Amino acid sequence: MSTGLALRGMWSPPADHWAANADCTSTEGFDTTGPTAVVMGLLGLLIGATAGLLAKRTLPAMVITLFGVLAVQQTWASVRMEFADTVVKTTSGGAFTSDDLPEVPSSALEVDHSYLTADGSLLGWSTCSDATDADACLGERGVVGWAVEIFPHSHLTGMQWSAAAALCAVLALTAAVTVFAGRRALR
Repeated sequence: MSTGLALRGMWSPPADHWAANADCTSTEGFDTTGPTAVVMGLLGLLIGATAGLLAKRTLPAMVITLFGVLAVQQTWASVRMEFADTVVKTTSGGAFTSDDLPEVPSSALEVDHSYLTADGSLLGWSTCSDATDADACLGERGVVGWAVEIFPHSHLTGMQWSAAAALCAVLALTAAVTVFAGRRALR
């Protein structure tokens, strides 16, 4: 299975086959291509082997594996973007209407956009959304422009390798638990 995933990752280089504005950081786009797919496959296999050694019964081991893999995927989905090397594009000079947002290139994914203040701090885009005069409210808070955080698709390969290295640490920890469970089973 891992060999098949590796070959699929090599046949479809991650940064080259995305359509414009495709979300390459989603579970479907990120976890199924490149080295991350191989490590995730091996991790699922190892979780199943560990569950089998610890539970010593097929059905409980299958349930433990299912919930273990789901827990790993949910946790992974919440930390995946920590490995992204994003770029921030800004405007200034009091240009903070929705028409003044910096243009996101077609070869990048918009991660977030915020208001930029004169001191360089960021305010969420919903700041002053409930104010009767939003422009005056933003002016009082010192907003001078927009800050748009983007993820260029050219950074995807590096992100996948960094993420795969972090997942290898989880894989090594799971392997240690498997060895411990295997030694315990032999006693």
